[in-house]
Amino acid sequence: MPEGVSSVYPGGSVHDSRASNISEKQVAALAERFAEIVPPRMFSMATLQGYLMAYKTRPHAAVDEAALWVQKKTKDRLVPASASRTDSSGGATVAGRSPVADRSP
Repeated sequence: MPEGVSSVYPGGSVHDSRASNISEKQVAALAERFAEIVPPRMFSMATLQGYLMAYKTRPHAAVDEAALWVQKKTKDRLVPASASRTDSSGGATVAGRSPVADRSP
């Protein structure tokens, strides 16, 4: 490996000296807790990776804050962006159509 780069896998050291050094046992315990918090198949791998990258030097915080993150993401999924939009007459839109457009003359 290039100088300054090392393994990111348990048992090896982390890629960056800013990260905390944790044991393989601690990594396994954190992974187990994270898996218990995050529902299976709810999030894409990219979404999970994005969350974890935000905590790449703070693995304990990633697990500690995961439940709130799951709650927020779940809430965001239940309220589609179009649900909060209104048309110019002040009426709510349904599937991109104005309720006024459905009325016959």
